[in-house]
Order: sequence, then structure tokens, then C-alpha cells
Amino acid sequence: MKSTFEKNSKVQKREPREQRIIRLYQQILQTGKGDEDYRGKLVKELLHLQKIDGSFSLIDDYRCDSDIRVFYVYFPTYYATASLMYVTSLDGMTDELHKVLQKGLAFAQGRHLVGHGFDAIAQQLEAIRIYKDAGLYDWMRVYQDDYAEFSEMIKNIMENYRQRLLTGHVIDDWQVDFSKQFQKKVDEYDAAFISNIWYAAYGSNINSSRFMQYIADCADQTPPVQSRAVRIPYDIYFAYKSRRWNRKGVAFLDDTHEGMSLGRMYLITGSQFADIQKMEGSIYRKKILLGTENGIPIYTFTSPEKRTDMESPDISYLETILQGLKETYQDMSELVLSTYLFRCGVLNDDDMKVLSYIRHSAHGVSLETISEHTIAITRVRKSIKKLISYQLIRQDGQNQEEGHVASSPEAVMYTRKPKRELIDLLLLDYR
Repeated sequence: MKSTFEKNSKVQKREPREQRIIRLYQQILQTGKGDEDYRGKLVKELLHLQKIDGSFSLIDDYRCDSDIRVFYVYFPTYYATASLMYVTSLDGMTDELHKVLQKGLAFAQGRHLVGHGFDAIAQQLEAIRIYKDAGLYDWMRVYQDDYAEFSEMIKNIMENYRQRLLTGHVIDDWQVDFSKQFQKKVDEYDAAFISNIWYAAYGSNINSSRFMQYIADCADQTPPVQSRAVRIPYDIYFAYKSRRWNRKGVAFLDDTHEGMSLGRMYLITGSQFADIQKMEGSIYRKKILLGTENGIPIYTFTSPEKRTDMESPDISYLETILQGLKETYQDMSELVLSTYLFRCGVLNDDDMKVLSYIRHSAHGVSLETISEHTIAITRVRKSIKKLISYQLIRQDGQNQEEGHVASSPEAVMYTRKPKRELIDLLLLDYR
């Protein structure tokens, strides 16, 4: 009585060759420990399909259009060699498999996995998926030295994706945006080969004490290996109503255009970064690659889209950031750092109008007078409350003793003397 495999073999001989190679790939990847005999039969069938040149080509004459060559020559080779990667990861490398893989992978490098024409990038991404699903990175950790050229090719592809993400060159000639696909491939590669990453903080996590509270809640509570200053090529802005910060705004990066913000980066593990991003919540779910430092990627995160719910931060939030900035940028004065922070959208146009009028008044000035020369009294009250909370202005003491609350039209306001240099810098370019 013939075995199931022998019966299936007759059917397989009649199936199209391309379907046969894909079927073998799928069947091999479905096997595991304990399936060695069955897997061996599948491998034997696959090895018979290799050509002298190392490929698993479906055609004999390569004098054809490039798209035909990609589909009928290279992709079958990707499927076949990926299958053998999986096998050697499970069962170990034999001399026979080494020779087959050596020739097969040498051939597979012919186009650097790039496809043809309109589908060039998409087909490269698909080729990487074929290898990734077969355990490419686990295999590379064991055999990358033995197959150095192929491993180097994969590394170079990932570096190309990384650079395209950094430069914004993520849209092809047909206006297809590959940013998400590039980021996914880079993330998978980094997770496999890079144990540490730089996390660039630009908000309250600039403050080391604040940041260590996050580390304490990570699965891995190992302190950062080191930290250092980093200039982030985007501006920050404040939005959202955070429960952690008195229902006031928190910092986000505006990655829609170039800018500059002061940050601090910590060398932590990839798992710690993932835990911290998860703790920050869905409002920070967009991961951004900022560059590399000594070959280690620098990542941060922000809102998936620029937020429209602008909200000024609480003074405690600003003070936390300012303390972190002072720790990180010790060569910069507190005045310079405070000016930078307030210029990140802390004060809106109403606030600036009110602050300017108070600063340029010879004496204390009432809310009523401010309103007569600037904006409506209701808006003045809102700005006065904010400016007092930021300790930029104060109410006249005698005026308070007379029973006038800070929101009354008769309340008289002054700028705080220790803050006047800061205020003058903030008003320097204000018209």
C-alpha cells in the first residue's frame, strides 16, 4: 500500500512548478519538532528543483523582460531558500544544505530583493516578508558569519529604509507612501539585533527623577546605561487635557515640518521603550526615528497626527521640564531655557497682548484698563489667571487688601520683578 506522501507526489508532479515551490514553503513552515521525517521528504523534493546556477527558476531562458525574471526566477528562489533557512534553524546545517543554501542565497542577492517597475519596492518588502516568516533573524543570529554577503545585504536594506524614514524619502515615483512598511521592517530588525536604543524625551521625561518613575514600572527596571542632550528636529507644542497634570496640556512633537526642540536621550532596552510608550497611552502611539548615535537608533514618540485641542500646560509640568533642561543643558542659563520653554506655545496671542500691556505700563494697571486697550474682559480674565499661575505677574497687595479678587475689573496687576528679563525676551519679537 502506497503512503500518503507517495500518492501526493503524483499529484504534485502535475501541479504548476511555481505553485509547487510555494506549497513546499508553506508545508515546511507548518512543521515543527517531531516532524523531522515528513520535513525531510519535503526538503528532498525541494532540493530536486534547484538549477545549476543556484536558483529555483521556473524558466530556462533568462532573456526575458525584467518583470518576468523577478516573478519566475527570483521569487521561487526566495521561497525555496527561505524554506531551507527554516529547516536549518530547526534541524541544524548539513554539508548538503550548506552547499544548496550557499548557491541559492548567492543567486537571491542578484537584485538585492528589489522588484521591477511599479512594484519594485513592494516586491522587495514582500521578499523580506517571505524570509522573515521563515525565521530570517533567528537564522541570521546563528549563521550570519557563514553567509556574510547575504546578511550584509539584509542589513543594508534596513539601513536604506532607516535613512529613507529619516529623510522623508518614503514615497515612490508613483506616489505610494511606504513609511509604515519601512518602519515595520526596521522595527522587526532592531528588535532582533539591537538590544539597546536611545529614547529621546522632550517633555516631562527630560527630568531624570520623573523618567525613573517610568523605569520603576517597566518589566525591566534596569536604570539607563547613560543619558545625554539631543537636539530634536521638530518643534514641540502643548495640547490635550492630561489627568496626570491637572487636566492641562502636555508636550507633543510637531513632525509635520522641520523645527528644533531641546531633548534628553536615555540609553535603554527596546522592551523598556515599548513599556514606556504603552504607559504614555494612545495619544503617543506614533514612533519616530530621529537618527542614530554610535550605530544605535534614536527613537521618540508623539501623537499620530498633529493635535488641534491646544491646551497650555500646568505650572508644575513646566517646572518639571525646566528642571530636566537645567540638568541636561548645564552650559545654558535658566533664563535661556525658560525663554525656550515659554516660546513653545505656552502663551497664546491673548496672553501676549495682556502681558505686553502690563509690562509697558508705567504703573500697575487694572483688568478694566487692559480690556479697554486690548481684548474683551472675559478673555483678559482668562489670560490673567494663566499669567498669575506661571508667576509672570502678580496682583497689587493693597488692591487685594481692599477686597478686589484677581478676576474683578478693578484688580490691579504688575509684572513680577524677577521675571521681567524673561518677559522682555518673550516680548522681543512680539508685535
